[in-house]
Amino acid sequence: MSSGFSYSEFKKCYAAADFLEDSHPQVEDYNECLTHLKEIAQAKTLQENFFKKHSQQLEKEKVEENVTWSGIISLGILSPA
Repeated sequence: MSSGFSYSEFKKCYAAADFLEDSHPQVEDYNECLTHLKEIAQAKTLQENFFKKHSQQLEKEKVEENVTWSGIISLGILSPA
């Protein structure tokens, strides 16, 4: 379970609670265990951040490579193809 609440804890709290709001943490945790919606959302966010950072790194490398080639060409060491 996400935070340690088991189904029996959820059932016990639900049976003993006067109001449904009293067992809200257990209900939310149990639903998360069934659906994993928060875990999936967190994984998507991590993946998006990874790809964003990776694309920024590739763009930076591309710019650095372009600057290097233009420097070599301007020195006359290599001619542009």
